[in-house]
Amino acid sequence: MTETGWPLALLVHQPTVERALRARLAALPTVDLRVGHSVETVAEDADGATASGTGPAGPFSVRASDVVGCEGARSVVREAMGARLVGGRFEQPWLVVDTLLRHAEGEGRDLSLLQIADARRPATFVPFPGLRRRWEFRLLPGETEAQMVRPETIRALLAAHVDPDTVAVERAVVYTFHDLVARPWRRGRLLLAGDAAHQMPPFLGQGLGAGVQDAATLAWALSLVWHGTAGPALLDAFEAERRPHVEAVTRLAVRLGRLVSAGGLAAGLRDIVLHAAGRVGPLRQRLEAIEARLPTVRPVLGRPPRRARVPNPLLGEARQMRLDRLAGTGFAVVGVGVDAQAWARGSDVWARLGARFVEATGPGADALARWAGRSPAVVVMRPDRIALGVYGPGEGARAAADVRAALHLTG
Repeated sequence: MTETGWPLALLVHQPTVERALRARLAALPTVDLRVGHSVETVAEDADGATASGTGPAGPFSVRASDVVGCEGARSVVREAMGARLVGGRFEQPWLVVDTLLRHAEGEGRDLSLLQIADARRPATFVPFPGLRRRWEFRLLPGETEAQMVRPETIRALLAAHVDPDTVAVERAVVYTFHDLVARPWRRGRLLLAGDAAHQMPPFLGQGLGAGVQDAATLAWALSLVWHGTAGPALLDAFEAERRPHVEAVTRLAVRLGRLVSAGGLAAGLRDIVLHAAGRVGPLRQRLEAIEARLPTVRPVLGRPPRRARVPNPLLGEARQMRLDRLAGTGFAVVGVGVDAQAWARGSDVWARLGARFVEATGPGADALARWAGRSPAVVVMRPDRIALGVYGPGEGARAAADVRAALHLTG
């Protein structure tokens, strides 16, 4: 368990997550969810943007203050923006095979994600929760998608790793793994997020996570601008913060992908080095904990500490609760040995942001103080749990001024 209160790494089945998100969206009164619609053109003007296309009932047109293109690699919004894709040094076609165990007795086995660095045909094994297992196989030169998705081909590939009769093939599709990042991510009222903004090889399993982080970073900023609380310049921070992080993660994923898929003399050298490293305890631990060394986000707003993501300790003396539950989903001012509400008096900034005040008590407060590097202290936290700054007991006015400038607050 990490300081966030969650394991360092989790395996999730993306279609299952997407179904849950879609169901939640459909239940929200503030969301108009339209499935089966295809956006074909996007245009902006001084007052907003218009998305037009075709749906089940025929042509449609939607008017909005801003349009966020998170519609995948073939983004219509990206094309409308005139954004270009940078990268493309890594391009490999892989067959992805989703399977379901035919018998539940194999479900509870202690299985690990495997990157199988086989010089003949690199592969990946992903043991999702429950009965679902995924296998990925790199296509060799001359192999086509039509060949690879044939049942007999899939069966032969699986047979090298598992008894094909113990699984049922749920889906088989060929994907080309890329390393591409768009520039820019914003032009006026049009923005990009997720695969529309970046595509990375899946060897670190960070593609969906990067898209979720995009949404978490952009949502609160868009809300402030839409409500007139902040100026549009706030949205420039989105790309300035997210793109360098995505590029760093993509570079690491590419390095891992090249390591896994090496052939010839490079594969032989790789195997010698990895076998040697596996016999040295500290090196083996570093290899096994690659997730712990993922690049960290470097915020551009406010005065964030070096480790900008705020920990999520259990707070309280008796009935303990995680900080994120106490802070809610918006801005928060967290006092560590300081009365946060008294500290914030004299400025309307916190009320305008709808900030929640939290008093950190119990053993978890000590963990928060160690992260902050000082005690007493006050932590100003964004809705995505990134710190805008850490301040001393008498720095309420300074913090308000910092936040007002950082978020381009109006009025």
